[in-house]
Amino acid sequence: MSSEHEATGVRLRLYQSEPHPCPYLANRTATDQYTVTDQIDPFDFQILMDNGFRRSGRIVYRPRCVGCSECIPIRVPVDRFLPSRSQRRAIRRNADVEVDVGRPVSTDENGASTRPTSRISMKPVPAAVGIRSSDFFMNHRP
Repeated sequence: MSSEHEATGVRLRLYQSEPHPCPYLANRTATDQYTVTDQIDPFDFQILMDNGFRRSGRIVYRPRCVGCSECIPIRVPVDRFLPSRSQRRAIRRNADVEVDVGRPVSTDENGASTRPTSRISMKPVPAAVGIRSSDFFMNHRP
């Protein structure tokens, strides 16, 4: 299902996902409202974020479940964030962890390592939308 949506102040085509098991709450069914975009104006992107949308790669989405509003997106004001005692402890315990920053690469090895333990099964986005599964995780253009 799709529709033109202007309630957020941003004109874009939104799609409604098929009902699927809720990834947050047991024994509930969820649906998502989403769009796929190559590029979005930063001002428009902010409006979407202010209206509960989230982004992953080229997909901008928000939960839209009938009769439920339990999923509340939060934004952390990074410039004012102070880690709690347990977060500081976790930082100390993981001081030996190294991070390599670079262009993400999809391989059989790193793709297979996430599949067996994944709790969420994702159905492919219709081919007409024109998105590859690697774009969902790796394309980080806002």
